[in-house]
Amino acid sequence: AYMRTGARIGRAAALEAGAKPKPGIVCFGDSITAGGYPEGIASRLGRYELINAGVGGNTAPQGLARIDDDVMAHQPEAVVVMFGTNDSVMTGPDAFRTPVDAYEETLRAMVERCMAAGARVVLCTMPPIVPEPYFARHAREHYDAEGGPDAVFARYRDAARRVARETGAVLADINGLLENDAEVLLPDGVHPSPEGERRIAQHLASILRDTLGAQDGARPLAPGVYVPGNAGATSEPGDVREFLTGVRPAQDGLPTIPAQATALPVLAEYDVVIIGGGTGGAPAGISAARRGAKTLVVEYLHGLGGVSTLGLIGRYYFGHREGFTGEIDRAMEELGAIKDNRSWDVEARMEWYRRELRKAGADIWFGCIGCGAIVDADTVKGAVVATPLGRGVVLADVVIDSTGNADIAVAAGAQSIYTDGSHVAVQGTGMPPRNLGASSPTPTTHSPTKAICSMCGARLWRQEKSMTPRSTSPR
Repeated sequence: AYMRTGARIGRAAALEAGAKPKPGIVCFGDSITAGGYPEGIASRLGRYELINAGVGGNTAPQGLARIDDDVMAHQPEAVVVMFGTNDSVMTGPDAFRTPVDAYEETLRAMVERCMAAGARVVLCTMPPIVPEPYFARHAREHYDAEGGPDAVFARYRDAARRVARETGAVLADINGLLENDAEVLLPDGVHPSPEGERRIAQHLASILRDTLGAQDGARPLAPGVYVPGNAGATSEPGDVREFLTGVRPAQDGLPTIPAQATALPVLAEYDVVIIGGGTGGAPAGISAARRGAKTLVVEYLHGLGGVSTLGLIGRYYFGHREGFTGEIDRAMEELGAIKDNRSWDVEARMEWYRRELRKAGADIWFGCIGCGAIVDADTVKGAVVATPLGRGVVLADVVIDSTGNADIAVAAGAQSIYTDGSHVAVQGTGMPPRNLGASSPTPTTHSPTKAICSMCGARLWRQEKSMTPRSTSPR
């Protein structure tokens, strides 16, 4: 019944022997919990031991009956509770495996029991259910008599919301996270697919990280602020790699002034951090946040959108106008921000990026710039960020370099090529390249991928094959 029986028994034995194992988090539920999302939480919260206490087919009352052995015995710091899919099954006319009132009271008893033992509780709404495959196994007419399946399932989700609100448990709306997305469920219409499990794990890990940080008494960190001695700024392994430590060849031989060695404070932890909020970074942040990732966009200017806003390039020159670009175009039309049927109001576009990021739950740090990477064993674990109050570290599962110059990638060790006097510049758009005093003749073929402005010190960059991303899951 348990995916990690060895870890479960080992922790209980350690507690009985008086040892101090890593702080524990118990994931408590039915087959959706047993299926694997706790493993994803464990990979994101390495300092905690994850105990998978999911049992297939369980209802909430069956879970409550085993809470002492399967939850309380581990003395957890946090408990994730996810029941409801089996409780809401109708076994006949006006007959449920667990009536919604009994379900609500059982959840309340679970939460209060865990809280009385000092554990923080994250209470989940039951995930979405796809009707067609679901009703291949259940009689739809029973649900239709109750107002339809959506109405039935909504009552159970509302019950979980009430319990969370009235007890002070943290609510995780798993239904809202996964609904209306076919790729997140298996063909049975009930159990999460690997992509669904990944999203659940990512979402819950983010909630647990914040919840347990608050429980530990860590003072909240404002964006870009270093609080000396902050309890949340834990020591992390890895090397700090920055531009001013020998990354740029042109900086070799610069004079130096001795400075005392110091550790960089950990300003925050995210699932995804994006350095640069321009035409690529802002959309990347919106997409990641809409998918449920705890997301941060770092932008050194005072607005988002890059050349399409602050760069004052307010119109297209051909290009693909569908997908996300089409969404922006429609938004500009709705805002009345299209001028002359061709160009857009750059202020309106800049504000749209900001609004969509915040609406999706992403954070934005303006006035900050990425200046390095945190690398541990060829794995990028975060970015160094320079703020008005000094440098700090943002740890993340995924770091997206949207600087336009591959700054973070190069700092992390990716291969790069710097220009010199033999390179050719491209002036303007569509104009022929010209020799800038280099020894090589002017090429006869225009190659925008290799013709770089040496006066600006730009560089070509390609991904170093030996570099390993923090996560290989598509985002």
